Amino acid sequence: MSNQYAVDRLRAQAQMQLPGALDGPITMAIFGVVTDFCVKTNTLWEEQDIRTRVDKRDYEVAATESDLYYTKILSVVDNDGEVDQRFLTSPSRIPAYMLNPGVIRFHNTPKQVQLVTVRMAMAPRPTDNFGSLPNIPDNFWDMYHSVLLEGLLSSMMGQVAKPYSNERMGIFHGRRFIAGCSTVKVEAINGQLVGGQAWQFPRFA
Repeated sequence: MSNQYAVDRLRAQAQMQLPGALDGPITMAIFGVVTDFCVKTNTLWEEQDIRTRVDKRDYEVAATESDLYYTKILSVVDNDGEVDQRFLTSPSRIPAYMLNPGVIRFHNTPKQVQLVTVRMAMAPRPTDNFGSLPNIPDNFWDMYHSVLLEGLLSSMMGQVAKPYSNERMGIFHGRRFIAGCSTVKVEAINGQLVGGQAWQFPRFA
């Protein structure tokens, strides 16, 4: 899934500030920036249901799309009750960690068969097929255009001995990219809720 128009717009805007930059190197940089964005923000994720087995702690998981891979566990919740735990404000979380890419290990050895839902963050796999585009939802290109543009400019300007090389501006755009990723990450945690990042001192009577 990729919005070709949005990608072309991203490339064209970058080229306005990158004199002499060719489409090929920009496309390669886009792949790197998108992967970095996904790893930093956890905005690309999917859920899988796992039915545990008695005395088995390790379970293999894999992204449903072959050109994506799991980067980290976002949550593991009980999904065996009458009420789906995924829709509760504070679901019953199950301690687990990623033993290595593609393998989840529960902290406690299951003593009964149990259905759990695992939410995994994902990112595009490294590739040398730059004729395609990173496999992210179409709306990502529009929603996060400005952040991706900052990352793309930082990546390109940081290259050495190019007509568009600019170490100072590369650092500037890199900082803006990191700041944008931080904002997006918090928005994702809060479910894109308006005011989800707002904070104020508690009011006292």
